[in-house]
Amino acid sequence: MRTLAKADKQLKRPRVLLIDPPDFESSKSGNLHLPLGLLAIANYVTERHLVASVRIVDLSLELIKNDFIHSETSILDLVNRSGVLSAEWDIIGLTTHFTNTLTSISIGQFMKSKYPSSVLVLGGIHATSCYGSLLKEYDCIDAIILGEGELAFSQLCSGWSSVERKASLNLSTIPNIARKSETGEILVSERKQIQLDTVGSYKFDFLDLKDYRRASTNDYFWVETGRGCIYRCGFCISSKHWGHKTRYFPIRKIVDDLATLKAAGISKVKFTHDQFTFDKENLKQLCGKFLSSNLQIEWGCYSRVDEFPIHLAPLMKEAGCRQIFIGLESKLPSIQSEIRKRISNEKLEEIIAVCHDLEIELETNIILGFPDQNEEKLLDELGFAALLKLKSQGRVSISSLSLYPGTRYFDDPKYRGLFKLEDAIKYPDLYSFQFEHRRKFWGMSVEILAECFRTWATFFPRTIQSIMGSNELRTLFTNWLNENSGRLTVLHGEKDSGAHLPEILRMALTHWTNSEPISNLLVFEGAIAIMSDGRTPEFTWNGKDGLEISLQGPRGFAKIKVGPEFTELDGRCGDFRSFLFSSHKEEIWIEELEDNGKFNGQMDELKQRCP
Repeated sequence: MRTLAKADKQLKRPRVLLIDPPDFESSKSGNLHLPLGLLAIANYVTERHLVASVRIVDLSLELIKNDFIHSETSILDLVNRSGVLSAEWDIIGLTTHFTNTLTSISIGQFMKSKYPSSVLVLGGIHATSCYGSLLKEYDCIDAIILGEGELAFSQLCSGWSSVERKASLNLSTIPNIARKSETGEILVSERKQIQLDTVGSYKFDFLDLKDYRRASTNDYFWVETGRGCIYRCGFCISSKHWGHKTRYFPIRKIVDDLATLKAAGISKVKFTHDQFTFDKENLKQLCGKFLSSNLQIEWGCYSRVDEFPIHLAPLMKEAGCRQIFIGLESKLPSIQSEIRKRISNEKLEEIIAVCHDLEIELETNIILGFPDQNEEKLLDELGFAALLKLKSQGRVSISSLSLYPGTRYFDDPKYRGLFKLEDAIKYPDLYSFQFEHRRKFWGMSVEILAECFRTWATFFPRTIQSIMGSNELRTLFTNWLNENSGRLTVLHGEKDSGAHLPEILRMALTHWTNSEPISNLLVFEGAIAIMSDGRTPEFTWNGKDGLEISLQGPRGFAKIKVGPEFTELDGRCGDFRSFLFSSHKEEIWIEELEDNGKFNGQMDELKQRCP
């Protein structure tokens, strides 16, 4: 009887709770995605019978589907409303993103007080990059999983099953773990990676896919097809997290997972793997399997200029590819050398051409904030972004450089000085990334400048190209940035900017009345801001030379007159934010706001009235 009782005790398995803390900013816009890391762990430990139960709680989903976004609901109240506090948990895992680590910590502290005998584990890309300061700062954390979590979590569950008590767990034998010793020393175990070809198809029963489909405003969801990257870009955290080796999940698993998602009504996805197109034979077989399985899934992926599979692009399109992202970062050779990336202009032109012919949306990007980007070079980057927009007609992502702990740039004195980082960084500054909001370039923070550039290059490419092609206009544009950086900061930087928008637009219109390209640019820069702000009921302006704009709020009537010939365009639509007008001299054209879907039926009439 004793032997049997002992055996039963050894076979006891832990009850596991996996929490994805809320991202309040993303949730406000309905930007919701499946918690892929937690889903991978839940499947791995369940498939190997290592747990008594597993529950995944996505608090961003809870926030949206219960309509708590605009309420006074606290984080802890949200946890309570999810129902997890009515059960007992032995192991609690919390994931971290760069935008919600402080939220993760507050939840962790509360859960540790509620379940003091449990093992509290943090994971995710942010905890991995900042594990040392996290462990030193917060005693509630028992361990941090570094990189992918399947191996570490499975061995943690195995250890619990054999000893039942947290105090008896030997964390030193578990790979991919960072922990604090009794003397306060930070200890890191050996890093290991799972063989992805041994991973089976996922069970999505841990999630309510219909809830995600209803709650998310995205028309696609992220899906894993592989991990790792062979490149070592100084600013990128991805390869530090997933490893400097490209690995792929089995094709049969990918197809099965997509079939499961399709059955739940999810037919548009994007693949997370940085080097999705690296292995051309794997790519060819995957596309072939998509076709033979008749999946009818629309998908997007990542690629690079130097590994872009031009010869396979027609097959990718046939297999459902609709969007490809390639990272450019900069047009400047000095920066390309710094980030260890060479961009062939000839290859880039060929990529743009083939994507245009196949009607595959090509998305590119520019990063602002490198040391070599002085005032003159920044304008060159803006012109390059506008040219990309004109040629590819896809989105041009413009962002500010970020220094992530664990990257080469973070440890580089040149970059630390640029970001004004002290040798000893306090936790709130590090994890909220408030240190990134430094003032540079015309007195504006790089983040504000990046937002301005994104708007200008994406929605006014012809105007920007006109400005950049004229030394006189270029100088005028630069001077205006210098003189009005404070007001631009208000426009793009303050969350509660609605009251300032009419003032800023009037400032823009008053500054120029005769510089046609720039005055038009500023008219519609202000119009975009007003369109996106639901509290601005109306705005009317009558300027010289035919410049006129009338707005009756974000869902109302718009009338815009542009140019010496008083070309007029007016109309009504259900959602004014779903389109915008941009002008250059006498010409008027309409460009679609990618983030807000297709033109409604009334757009056809408006298009016909445009030259």
